[in-house]
Amino acid sequence: MDSDGLTARDVIESIVNAQTVTKVVRSRSFSRRCAGEKLYAIKSFSFDGTLIDTKGAIAREAQDEILYVFISAKVATNEC
Repeated sequence: MDSDGLTARDVIESIVNAQTVTKVVRSRSFSRRCAGEKLYAIKSFSFDGTLIDTKGAIAREAQDEILYVFISAKVATNEC
């Protein structure tokens, strides 16, 4: 988030505004917590129009479900 200049609010807006999950795949990595774990991809905009890619997995910890996410965005910058 820091390297893309995103705030936690930008990410929350993007996830809340998402119309659909764009892709669901099963993990093939042996280092994942659970073999065949579902990984979700969402592409959505924050309120200021920044397109944010969010990828994540839902894990179960005791009786709770926890969403783990990876966030990236392409933000145009003017560097001279």
